[in-house]
Amino acid sequence: MRKIEKLAKKIASIQPWTNVYGLARTLLAIGTTLTLAFNDADILFRPIIESSDKIIGVGFSKLSIFYLFDPDLNTARIIAISILLLVIVGWRPRITGIFHWWISFSFMASSTLVDGGDQITSILTLFLLPVCFTDKRKWHWSTNKPSELLLNSKIAAIIAVSCLVIIRLQVAIIYLNAGVEKLRVTEWANGTALYYWMQNPVIGLNDWLKSFIIPLFSNPFVVAFSTWGIIVLEITLFTGLVMPKRYWASLLKIGLVFHLGIIIIHGLVSFFFAMTAALILYLRPIDSSFQYENILVNKLIGTFSKINFLNNKTSNSMEQAHFKDVQKINGWLLLSITIASLLIIIYSWRIGTSATNIIIESAGLLVMNIFLSMVRLTIEINDNKLLYKLFPFHWHMQTIEVINIESASSEKFNPLFWGIGLRYDIFRNTKGFIVAGSKGLKIVLKGGGKILFSTSNALHLIELMKLKNNIKLT
Repeated sequence: MRKIEKLAKKIASIQPWTNVYGLARTLLAIGTTLTLAFNDADILFRPIIESSDKIIGVGFSKLSIFYLFDPDLNTARIIAISILLLVIVGWRPRITGIFHWWISFSFMASSTLVDGGDQITSILTLFLLPVCFTDKRKWHWSTNKPSELLLNSKIAAIIAVSCLVIIRLQVAIIYLNAGVEKLRVTEWANGTALYYWMQNPVIGLNDWLKSFIIPLFSNPFVVAFSTWGIIVLEITLFTGLVMPKRYWASLLKIGLVFHLGIIIIHGLVSFFFAMTAALILYLRPIDSSFQYENILVNKLIGTFSKINFLNNKTSNSMEQAHFKDVQKINGWLLLSITIASLLIIIYSWRIGTSATNIIIESAGLLVMNIFLSMVRLTIEINDNKLLYKLFPFHWHMQTIEVINIESASSEKFNPLFWGIGLRYDIFRNTKGFIVAGSKGLKIVLKGGGKILFSTSNALHLIELMKLKNNIKLT
């Protein structure tokens, strides 16, 4: 009994609501979105019985959005894509989780062109439901702990972690079954299967790849080594279930390269996104958030090796701050922009805009929403310094010595005038770093120039600067 209690306490101490499972949800939604956006409804939902022009519904499949909207399948597609876009940007996992599963289930239940990736997406979104239901963050990219949960936090953590463990077991079984079952097929057992798969007229190599890959795979040693290597790799990925965590990152890299090869050779796009999401849930510690800001910064400045996206190492050269204020763009504003984006896409479709232009519009609006959701303004008071960073405009913390500040005050400003981001008022010689709200901290520098930071904690920051430097601040 004590062992069970100890295990329960250990599980309850884990923080599963991170951007790890958030990234997995986004990848799963992208795969389904691309399938729905780039394929005509008549192809995806072709009736099984030629004499019928209706989608056949049996049992739970009658709950499918495509069955319910049949024959107006294009409307169902637009609604499904709109829901999936909300999942992609990470808005309200607690709300969008159930709808994400519904769309994934609907596609698997109603489409006549389902592949393994669609089946995996349906299963994973089902197992992720309890994780979503216990996650009250506004955005699944956030690395902060939820302020409150539906249930007692310990019970919620146990439920969420248990479901994520079940997902790990499911993914491990997928790879074990894939590896073992191949041994039952003659072509896989004798080492020639990969050659025939590459020649497959439906999902084989593209013409531009055949010219230099087929001659290579005509060599018996190359084709046998590659064919048996896939079996060994899939069984090795299965062993990740019991492998020490220090090997997970390397195995994750290998798995991602493997599935990237599949999409290049066979063109299985939705399968790639589904399996990439599955690998992240399988081989990334669930409570180890991705430091995506640091990753982007270090990659752009050429020091990406210092922070590894797939390892659990993050750098923290800054000392403990006396006060830290982190702001994000208001969630309701982001939701309004997302809804407006969806309405623009729906309107474009209704007026007969070409599919290519709609896809370009959707991609542009998606990038804009993701960019806005990543904007962060961080202000710190630390060792007689005021530190600030407006990501992604700043790659590193900017420093102002408190002794160089002539005055500081709490100030209200017009958010419509200042907007969002990095701004400059030439008439008042004031630089603005604005993210949210209408309250801010305004500082005047001794060397000239003024800076306005949006923050609701201006008075507290001023007080800390008084204590730090004993100078008069207003």
